[in-house]
Order: sequence, then structure tokens, then C-alpha cells
Amino acid sequence: MKKFVILIILLIAESSIITATNYKFNDTEKELIDISKTSIEDKSNIERSLFETTVDVYLYPISKQIEASLEKIGEASIYIVNSTNQVIYYETTYTDIPISLYYNMSGYQGSYRIIIISSSCYAEGIFSL
Repeated sequence: MKKFVILIILLIAESSIITATNYKFNDTEKELIDISKTSIEDKSNIERSLFETTVDVYLYPISKQIEASLEKIGEASIYIVNSTNQVIYYETTYTDIPISLYYNMSGYQGSYRIIIISSSCYAEGIFSL
């Protein structure tokens, strides 16, 4: 009888571990947020192009995390704005090396815009939670 009870406990424990593992696996699936990018013309002789830069934004739907991957756009300001145009998050960072920034949106619902402004580009995208 003791072996049967232990076997039942082990099966229940194993199923909860599998469920937790599946939850974590699903959270690694990210959705690319459609970002419109506009190059900002520079009046200096420095050539700048969006083709050499990286501006990608991803949504992790289960954990409601936003990931912004930026590279070679200079000093960048990142804004997250709600539907009433209130800035709910703001950050300035340097992107000389590839950088990924993460924003926790778990306490929010609705439609939001992410705006990325640098000396070389303007990028904006809409996402919903």
C-alpha cells in the first residue's frame, strides 16, 4: 500500500513539473511587433542607413514582457505610451553595441505604442496586451 501511495505522489509531482516546463517553454515564444521605421537625414557628411542598424521589438504574450533589440542607432530614447498618450515608461540608452531592453507590462491591459527616437531613426509600433 505504501508503494502505491508513493507511486501516486510521484506521478502527481511529475505532471506538475511537466506543466511548469510547458508554461516556461510557451513564454519563450515571442511575437514580432510591426515597427515602422523612418530614417532621419543628417546634414553632416556621416552616412547613416537603417540597413546597418537593428530596431526590433518583440512581445512575450504570456509574461507580457516587451523586448526592444537595438543596435547602431546612436543614443536612443524609448517611450511606451498608452491609448490616452500618457507616457508609462521612458528610457535613454546607447546602442553602439547590440542591446536588448526588457519592459515588464504585466500590470497593464489595452493598446500601447512603443516609440524609439535616435539621431538616425524614428521607429514606432503598436501592440496590445
